[in-house]
Amino acid sequence: MNSDIPSEGSGQGSVPQSPVPIEGDSGGSQERPLVRSHADTGELFRIHLRNYFLTIVTLGIYRFWAKTKMRRYLWSHVSIEGSRLEYTGTAKELFHGFLFVFFLIILPLSFFSNMLDVQLGENKPAWIDGITILLVWFLIGVGFYRARRYRLSRTRWRGIAGGQEGSAAKYGAMLILSLLASAVTFGLAWPACSRSLMRYRLNNARIGDQAVSSNPSLGPLYGCLFKAFLPAAVGAILAGIALFSLIVELDQGVELTAVFGGSLMALGWLTFMSIFVGLTLYKAGELRHFMNHIQFHGLSVKAHYSLWNAFGLVVGNSFIELFTLGLGTPWAIQRVLNFMEKYLSVEGAADFAALLQNQMEKPSYGEGLADAFDIGAV
Repeated sequence: MNSDIPSEGSGQGSVPQSPVPIEGDSGGSQERPLVRSHADTGELFRIHLRNYFLTIVTLGIYRFWAKTKMRRYLWSHVSIEGSRLEYTGTAKELFHGFLFVFFLIILPLSFFSNMLDVQLGENKPAWIDGITILLVWFLIGVGFYRARRYRLSRTRWRGIAGGQEGSAAKYGAMLILSLLASAVTFGLAWPACSRSLMRYRLNNARIGDQAVSSNPSLGPLYGCLFKAFLPAAVGAILAGIALFSLIVELDQGVELTAVFGGSLMALGWLTFMSIFVGLTLYKAGELRHFMNHIQFHGLSVKAHYSLWNAFGLVVGNSFIELFTLGLGTPWAIQRVLNFMEKYLSVEGAADFAALLQNQMEKPSYGEGLADAFDIGAV
């Protein structure tokens, strides 16, 4: 497998640590595409098929090298403001991060949980399971934030590295509080909680020594929530009508098995599809609202897609992944890149020569928790 390991020569050690000015400017204040994709679908398929096969034959071990290969290709074939990105992370960093998390966090937690099951059996208090669930979600939040910090620190644009300040533990705690608040308010608190989480992520992001800023208003998020969940409300009403009709038919002596089984299946699918459509539309509107409030160094991001544009992207990619058993992933990736190029833009003017390399400490390994919980990006 060593012959398939990508070169590690462009790792973190080559990122300058002293203040280094970056030449160039944004070239104008008019609105223009934020992202340009130069990726070739055929080349994506070749990389993915090779990674797919080697990951299977190595029982998953190769996935760290597979992820690195794909990232290096994608980063180098996407340009922002006329300059292509560069990914400097290494597979060894990902592998070491996974080993660290697996042996020092995941394995001990699993052992402790199994010991409690064996020792307490059916007498185990319910609050223990509750604490376990909260702990898992806390670790998911921590893993997500640390993975974001790693990826930004290993991403260069115009020769300058990104970064992520803030506390991963604080973000994990914020996620737990957000989930609890949303649960007790039947989801009504989620827009406010989601805004807090997004602001913490974005306002702690750095490109060089300059901060990204975002301060989205809350009102439009609630407007989006009620608009997006209209399909879910309609589905719930229709499900209620169907259930009422079922009860009436049963009272009238209609055969139980045929009516009951078919109706329950129809109700289940109707409810599931209504929730899926509502959640997808809300997340699309939420992300659009957040992106329309991102500012950096005199530049403002604009998102022009409709909720149904995004819904078509999500549904299409879901079908591609499902019916190709993952082999169609490059096609799905290309659809995302085309979507970004078509619907995302930037306006304003920036003096990139004023950017300096940031002085943040770079993580020495990456994405262990995110990989363990399978929440990492490409």
